[in-house]
Amino acid sequence: MRILTFGLLTLILVSCSETLEEMDEWETQLATELKATSVQFSHMSSSTTTNGIHTASEVNLQLDIVNSEVIGEIAHNERILSQKCDEIRDKTVALAENLSFPAFNELKINLISKRGALIFKTEKTKTVTYRIH
Repeated sequence: MRILTFGLLTLILVSCSETLEEMDEWETQLATELKATSVQFSHMSSSTTTNGIHTASEVNLQLDIVNSEVIGEIAHNERILSQKCDEIRDKTVALAENLSFPAFNELKINLISKRGALIFKTEKTKTVTYRIH
């Protein structure tokens, strides 16, 4: 019975844990600079068709910054937070241009704060959106 209970508890713990993608060099550098748990950079595109005819398309960049101590220290001051997000935007746009990404319309910076453990987790997200081109 104890083995079964231990097995079920282990299964619950494993299923509640998160798997983080491995960060590349730029993400690791930004995470270190921001004292963040993780940084994930993604490039997404979507298109719309109506009756089989292409009507619109949009290309977006998204940057998820998780549990940044630097952001946490300035989050209460909108002006300073906005300046820091502008700095992050400039670095991200420069990286995207260096990597020759297709022209993009928007950059979303998600500032994510995760607290707690297992089933007692809380997550707050603040999204800062920039129109680029």
